Amino acid sequence: MARRITVAAASSDFVILDPARDDERNVEEVRRYLASLVDPVLSDRPDLVLLPEVCDRPDNFEMPRRVEYYRRRGERILDHFRQTAREHHCWIVYPAERQDDAGAWRNAAWVIDRQGRIAGVYDKMFVTLSQMEEDGFTCATEIPLFDTEVGRAGMAICYDLNFPEMLASYEKSRPDLILFPSHFHGSFLAEYWAYASRAWVLGAIARHECYLVAPTGAVVARSGPGRRFLTASINLDRCVVHCEWDELGKLESLKRRHGEGVSIVEAGFGGNYLVASETLGSSAESMVREAGLATLDTHPRTTGRRGAWRGI
Repeated sequence: MARRITVAAASSDFVILDPARDDERNVEEVRRYLASLVDPVLSDRPDLVLLPEVCDRPDNFEMPRRVEYYRRRGERILDHFRQTAREHHCWIVYPAERQDDAGAWRNAAWVIDRQGRIAGVYDKMFVTLSQMEEDGFTCATEIPLFDTEVGRAGMAICYDLNFPEMLASYEKSRPDLILFPSHFHGSFLAEYWAYASRAWVLGAIARHECYLVAPTGAVVARSGPGRRFLTASINLDRCVVHCEWDELGKLESLKRRHGEGVSIVEAGFGGNYLVASETLGSSAESMVREAGLATLDTHPRTTGRRGAWRGI
């Protein structure tokens, strides 16, 4: 059955503040700046909004000065986004540096629900060496999933995208979305993560762009230099289908049978197609089975034929 949601992401510049100025004014300046990033997407009534990695960090402050700033900041930026989530009835992912209950510093992201409640916190799994050695940040040891009414979401922050063991976890858990707030663009890695996990990947990249990658690995939306944000509608009732040449007629039969009730999008030249249900009557997977097709996960190309090759 169709499960459409609207997602949004906003890019940003690095935050540069006057270290000699009172931090009360600095915090208010950052709050106004972050509000200006989110405001343009709110008119599209998104279900979820993603901000870039450590979006409120003063990048010209060394760690001791940042700690002073964070003490004055407290939860004021977090509370601002909690209020925004309540007022606009949307989920917001707010990435920031935080100190946990044990006193360890974390590169993190708060997940805020439509009522402004904290649904969870993701702590970065693979902190960079400079963050660990120079600033004393700690790596997380668990990869949480966030079960929400807008889908099951995983997350990766920046450097995390380089670690296949983290991707392997998402290949098993199959989230609907992977949220990627970052300073590092991700490039083809984000595309591969989407393809391997069969998830939508939404990226919000500081000083760069926002992008949305389909579960086929194809980039389907991205922001530009003039409007550094995006909103897009995605369907979570989807599956990736692989078709050999002699199976293409089955896709056409499926389209004739369901018409506007099914969408079929070809993903480049790999023989893969994103099939999504646009009706309340049938799921994408049931349509695919009905058509005599197989998903990429169950197609003989990737399962039964392996035994035919020597050495496997």
